[in-house]
Amino acid sequence: MNVNKQSIRSDVRRLEAAIGNCHHGGPDARFFGLDWFVDCQRIALELDSSPVDMILTSSNIKDSDIREALVATIRIITAGEYTSALANPGSCRFFASLAIDAYAEEDFKSVRKFLVKSRILCHLQREGKQDTLRRINEPSDNKFHERTSLFSLVKGIMLSHDDGLLAYVEFCDRRGRACTCVSLLQTLHDKRALLLNPDAAEERRRRKEADLLSPILRPDSKYWAIKKKAAACLQKGKLERSTRLYLMAKDFLNEHRKLEETMLHELEWMRQVNEEYAKVCSNLSMISLKQDRNEDALDYADEAISACPLWSKSFCRRALALKSLGKLKLAQVAMSKAIDACKGENAGTDGSAKALEEYKRIQASIDSELEKTDQFVVDNPLYKPMECVSESPGSALCSLRSQHQGVMDVIYSCLEPTEVANLERTSKCFAINADRGRRL
Repeated sequence: MNVNKQSIRSDVRRLEAAIGNCHHGGPDARFFGLDWFVDCQRIALELDSSPVDMILTSSNIKDSDIREALVATIRIITAGEYTSALANPGSCRFFASLAIDAYAEEDFKSVRKFLVKSRILCHLQREGKQDTLRRINEPSDNKFHERTSLFSLVKGIMLSHDDGLLAYVEFCDRRGRACTCVSLLQTLHDKRALLLNPDAAEERRRRKEADLLSPILRPDSKYWAIKKKAAACLQKGKLERSTRLYLMAKDFLNEHRKLEETMLHELEWMRQVNEEYAKVCSNLSMISLKQDRNEDALDYADEAISACPLWSKSFCRRALALKSLGKLKLAQVAMSKAIDACKGENAGTDGSAKALEEYKRIQASIDSELEKTDQFVVDNPLYKPMECVSESPGSALCSLRSQHQGVMDVIYSCLEPTEVANLERTSKCFAINADRGRRL
């Protein structure tokens, strides 16, 4: 890729100068030496490893751990050593402006640290210590209040992808005045990457895609280690071991399928997790079929459909499970849905064409077996029609059979010889008892 490095270097220097000379709505030199400013500097240095800072980069953290860390950090800040910072609203803007500077340097861990401290100070100044702690430990039933609570904001900062942090640093103070530098930050990052590596566009795109994933699906998540082991065992034919690992992965994902929050990025995360959950259930269905556990295979296939109803493979798994159970009509319906869904998936690609061809082959196999089953009604050597004698006690069954020939053919074709005999004996006994009842 041909780029004008000199022009890009000039743009980078210009943007760095513009962002570096801005206070981003925070305090300037006039406030140096004031008590609240000194307290803020002490908080930044002395609480660099506060309880909440220690869990900021954890991807599998529990809500209870976030609440405990917040409570511990608030008690440290309100212990009496930082009273001036707690009394002055400038302390919130102090840390918000530091977050913007950290974002400019792509130091996302520091961005999270400064944003969390800014939010804690804002809530303490607005609500006071007791109310802030109470709202952390006692979630509100009001959805709006809960979304704007300190706990929800801190959780959002922790779980947000790096690019998504811009939404939190955009407003530098409580009056809602956005610093113009925020709109320049992403441009600065892109031009830096292009300057260092002219082919960085693709690499940056991949990194952005990883950042947009749910925390549990990011490359460093424990989930992938479990799934890779499960896939490796499956390739080696270790079905029992593979099943156990896939079930672990399934349980791991299930904890993240339902989210209490309604933020847009979390709805997207839930969709991603459900798609991955469907893939795991699909693999479990395949393994169950190989182990002749056909009912389990059907259950896993249904779980996959429930998690991702537009995915064609989940319907294919259901069709194969139903076929193994002998439910060919239902298998035919499921395979038809798989083919319809496949036509809308990545239309025109080689993968989609191959999948569609495979689905049609499976459908033809099901149709062929279904035709044989229909012929079985006529050709079945086990089926011997009853001889109807008008005066015999079993004439009631004969009369019914003559009226509903097609229905009885299907019934008889599904029965073993002993079952046919039992049915005939039962119907004769019924006719005899009915005749005795009439005479009485």
